[in-house]
Amino acid sequence: MKSHDVILLSTDIDLGEGISDIKEHVTSMGIGWIVGSSPEAGIKYGIRAIPTLVIINKDGKIVKTFVGVTNEDALLSAVRTTATPYIYSVYA
Repeated sequence: MKSHDVILLSTDIDLGEGISDIKEHVTSMGIGWIVGSSPEAGIKYGIRAIPTLVIINKDGKIVKTFVGVTNEDALLSAVRTTATPYIYSVYA
């Protein structure tokens, strides 16, 4: 699997956090992927628990959702079976 086969995005859905809070979290955690703020994403993707990881294929279809902490083997298996997945991680 080539590194450009996967796009990783994280979204903070907490209404009480601003961009400065998110930037501080990204820096402190050493996150090296795209992180944004979108409380609407929780509604759009039916997020009911944090963290939630959504794998979306290149056609925009949700192919797998993980609720709670996801182990590496399960995540890699799901990514490998999805052609050019977009991984959408939601946290608060």
